[in-house]
Amino acid sequence: MDIIGAQLVNSISYGLLLFVITCGLSLVFGILGVLNLAHGSLYMIGAYVSYSITVHSGQNFWLALIIAPLAVAVCSLIIEMILLRPTYQLGHLSQVLLTFGLAYVIHDMTAAIWGLSKKSIKTERMEKTMSFSIRSVSLFLKLVWEFAAHFSMLWAIATIPNSVRTL
Repeated sequence: MDIIGAQLVNSISYGLLLFVITCGLSLVFGILGVLNLAHGSLYMIGAYVSYSITVHSGQNFWLALIIAPLAVAVCSLIIEMILLRPTYQLGHLSQVLLTFGLAYVIHDMTAAIWGLSKKSIKTERMEKTMSFSIRSVSLFLKLVWEFAAHFSMLWAIATIPNSVRTL
């Protein structure tokens, strides 16, 4: 019975995590009109930054909770100003391609900086450790890549005249 309860709590917390990420994706698309597929990678940067701060500051999770979102905000601002702003007039397909490529770049950069092994921290109030890994992100990026490839082909067929002949 304990296993069922633990799985229920895990599935609810994972569902809430996905909800928070998709709300951010919806807000960015609704306000800026940008399809940012690197949104999850920015979330991953926040997780790794908070891990580094927690480990190097003597397990101070609350300090990491303040600094990590600020670091992600600075990264997001730089990405928006340098990379995304020129694509506003080019349309959504160029934004999808750019942000999807950026997700791969961020993935490789985090692998180079933090490695591919699983990272764990001990929380102050619990004896259990929280773990995350970059390998789980790789599977997600593969699924998003397949979806983006199919979506862009269907979008081209639907919107560009004579595109069926070229495919």
